Amino acid sequence: MWTKKQAYAAAPKACVFFKLCALLCALALIFSACASSETQQEETEPTAEPLAQVDLKAPYAASDSLNPFYCTTSLNASLQSLLYEGLFSLQTDLTPQPVVAVSYTEEADSLKVVLPTTGVFSDGSAVTSADVVYSFEKAKNSARYSQELLSISEAAADSPLEVTFRFSDSLPNRVQLLTFPIVKNRTAESADSQPVGTGKYVLSVQEDTVVLTRRADDTVSQVRSITLVPVSDSAKLMYTLQTGEIDFFVSDLYGARISRSSAKMVSVPCGNLVFMGVNSNSYSLTFENVRQAISLAINREEIAGSVYSGNATASVYPLRPGSRFYTANVPADASCAVDYTQAENLLVQEGYTNVDAESGVRSGDKGTLRLTLLVNSESGYREETAVCIQDSLARVGIGVTIQSLPYEEYIQALTDGNYDLYLGEVKLPNNGSLSAFFGGGASYGISEQSASYLSWQEVTAGTVSMAAFLTEFDTQLPFFPLVFRNDVLVCSDWITVPESGQCFADCYSNIAQWRMTEESATSENTTE
Repeated sequence: MWTKKQAYAAAPKACVFFKLCALLCALALIFSACASSETQQEETEPTAEPLAQVDLKAPYAASDSLNPFYCTTSLNASLQSLLYEGLFSLQTDLTPQPVVAVSYTEEADSLKVVLPTTGVFSDGSAVTSADVVYSFEKAKNSARYSQELLSISEAAADSPLEVTFRFSDSLPNRVQLLTFPIVKNRTAESADSQPVGTGKYVLSVQEDTVVLTRRADDTVSQVRSITLVPVSDSAKLMYTLQTGEIDFFVSDLYGARISRSSAKMVSVPCGNLVFMGVNSNSYSLTFENVRQAISLAINREEIAGSVYSGNATASVYPLRPGSRFYTANVPADASCAVDYTQAENLLVQEGYTNVDAESGVRSGDKGTLRLTLLVNSESGYREETAVCIQDSLARVGIGVTIQSLPYEEYIQALTDGNYDLYLGEVKLPNNGSLSAFFGGGASYGISEQSASYLSWQEVTAGTVSMAAFLTEFDTQLPFFPLVFRNDVLVCSDWITVPESGQCFADCYSNIAQWRMTEESATSENTTE
């Protein structure tokens, strides 16, 4: 036991010990406070300043409707994806992604779509099965979507959030067809009505000016609004862009060629096939060797690279290269390579052995190889394509006379059969269906008794695969695929449009990622 004396003797040591502990605690608190302060400084560092909000201008045809089911011009049609969305969108390889829909299930002759329970229309209301059925019926009866939806016989509401689509054929890839615009029930009754949609922008008319305004729930896009500028001549769009009257537009590469300038161009794949049709009643074209020689001699890569300035993809098959359908059905060794030697050999085998010294055109017991190529004169791209084909076929001794006619006369000549070959373009449905060529709007010159026609009927019935049909197609060549063209977004140089985030046939799918350079910060259409 300690005595008082011992306790007093130990006191000074205890004091020193307690003082030392207090000092250490104080230092710990100081360091802790400093660390906490540094952490707080890191956590409260100012975030990046918000992007300047930009008001842009785009062209539209004032004489045409902006209702997606009534518009007829490509200019107005290109704006629709800003206002409306489909049940699904497609990646550039045609892989479907849910947009308005949540999911789907597929059965033998039908496909059921499930809708979300949250509001997605621009007015805040939820999309219901009644809206989807109404939208389908409007699209099915429209000129723009009727071919795309030809194989869907019915859409029926199973519940407020479930819709079943029934199909009249057995073609695969059905969900890829469900990209038509979804609008609110009974809001798209006429060409003058403006439907309520689910897109990133909402249309309004402000003192006779048509404006697309970004939805309030979009906090990402730098493009706050888009004022629509009426234009009457689409051939002058590039000039209008260069003078600053508009900031961007979409070209479908149909009319006058767009020249490269200081503007930026972004190429977006779509389902439009440029092809050369064949009149099955043309005597020399009834021979398989002649058709094979023509296909081997056409320089498709030149058409894609030179005529379409790289905004197209060459293909010897009627499926878009790079798509899931192409990869799954086309032989791995498929090539667009030109082979003039083999083409000449095939013509010799068919009896076209004589070559005129002056014209270079082949002839034989079956006559002279002179063909008429019909083309629509209203498309500069088609006329240049015709010249390219003429030059290619001349190298193997096939003489081609180009007959360039205005559209109405061009259609009449096709109807009357006054041609050997013709240049055309068709938008193929997103599921890869070729029915347009076999009974549809692009079937000029194809006999209903031909092997290819009959084979396609078996494909739609589900008794022949697409791969097997393409083998038959490769032999018969009822028409010549040339290139799948792209749509081209043309915009002012100070607008940066990333190529990532693109969707198939939608030039505005990544508009939320568009950025403006410093030059635009001083322009009149930019505000903080």
